[in-house]
Amino acid sequence: KQWYQRRVAITAGGTPSLYFMDYLAAMTKEKFAAHGYGSFFILSTLDRYYREDMTKDQAVDLLKTCIREVQSRFIVNLNAFSVKIIDKDGIKELGDIPNSGTVHKDVPKEAIHPELIARA
Repeated sequence: KQWYQRRVAITAGGTPSLYFMDYLAAMTKEKFAAHGYGSFFILSTLDRYYREDMTKDQAVDLLKTCIREVQSRFIVNLNAFSVKIIDKDGIKELGDIPNSGTVHKDVPKEAIHPELIARA
């Protein structure tokens, strides 16, 4: 069977928390999370700029910085990134953060399937 890694958001006693659990059920509390290949490029950005006292606007700006980092370094680009904010009032859809249309500097746009490149 395959093993999976999970990040789980848990609210206990009114305090939301984020945990990482590996395939052996070892669990650690985390401040932030990133998934997939893009996480290799943005975890250092989150380490450097994440602060516990960030406002929602500052957090969204940090998210946009992470998206720009992935767009400039990762070979695959998506048209947009769907963003949802979860807080004490529930789940709110922030909307899509459109891709700037950047492609990795070493890959010509013609080499990437048109549906994976944002339309200008």
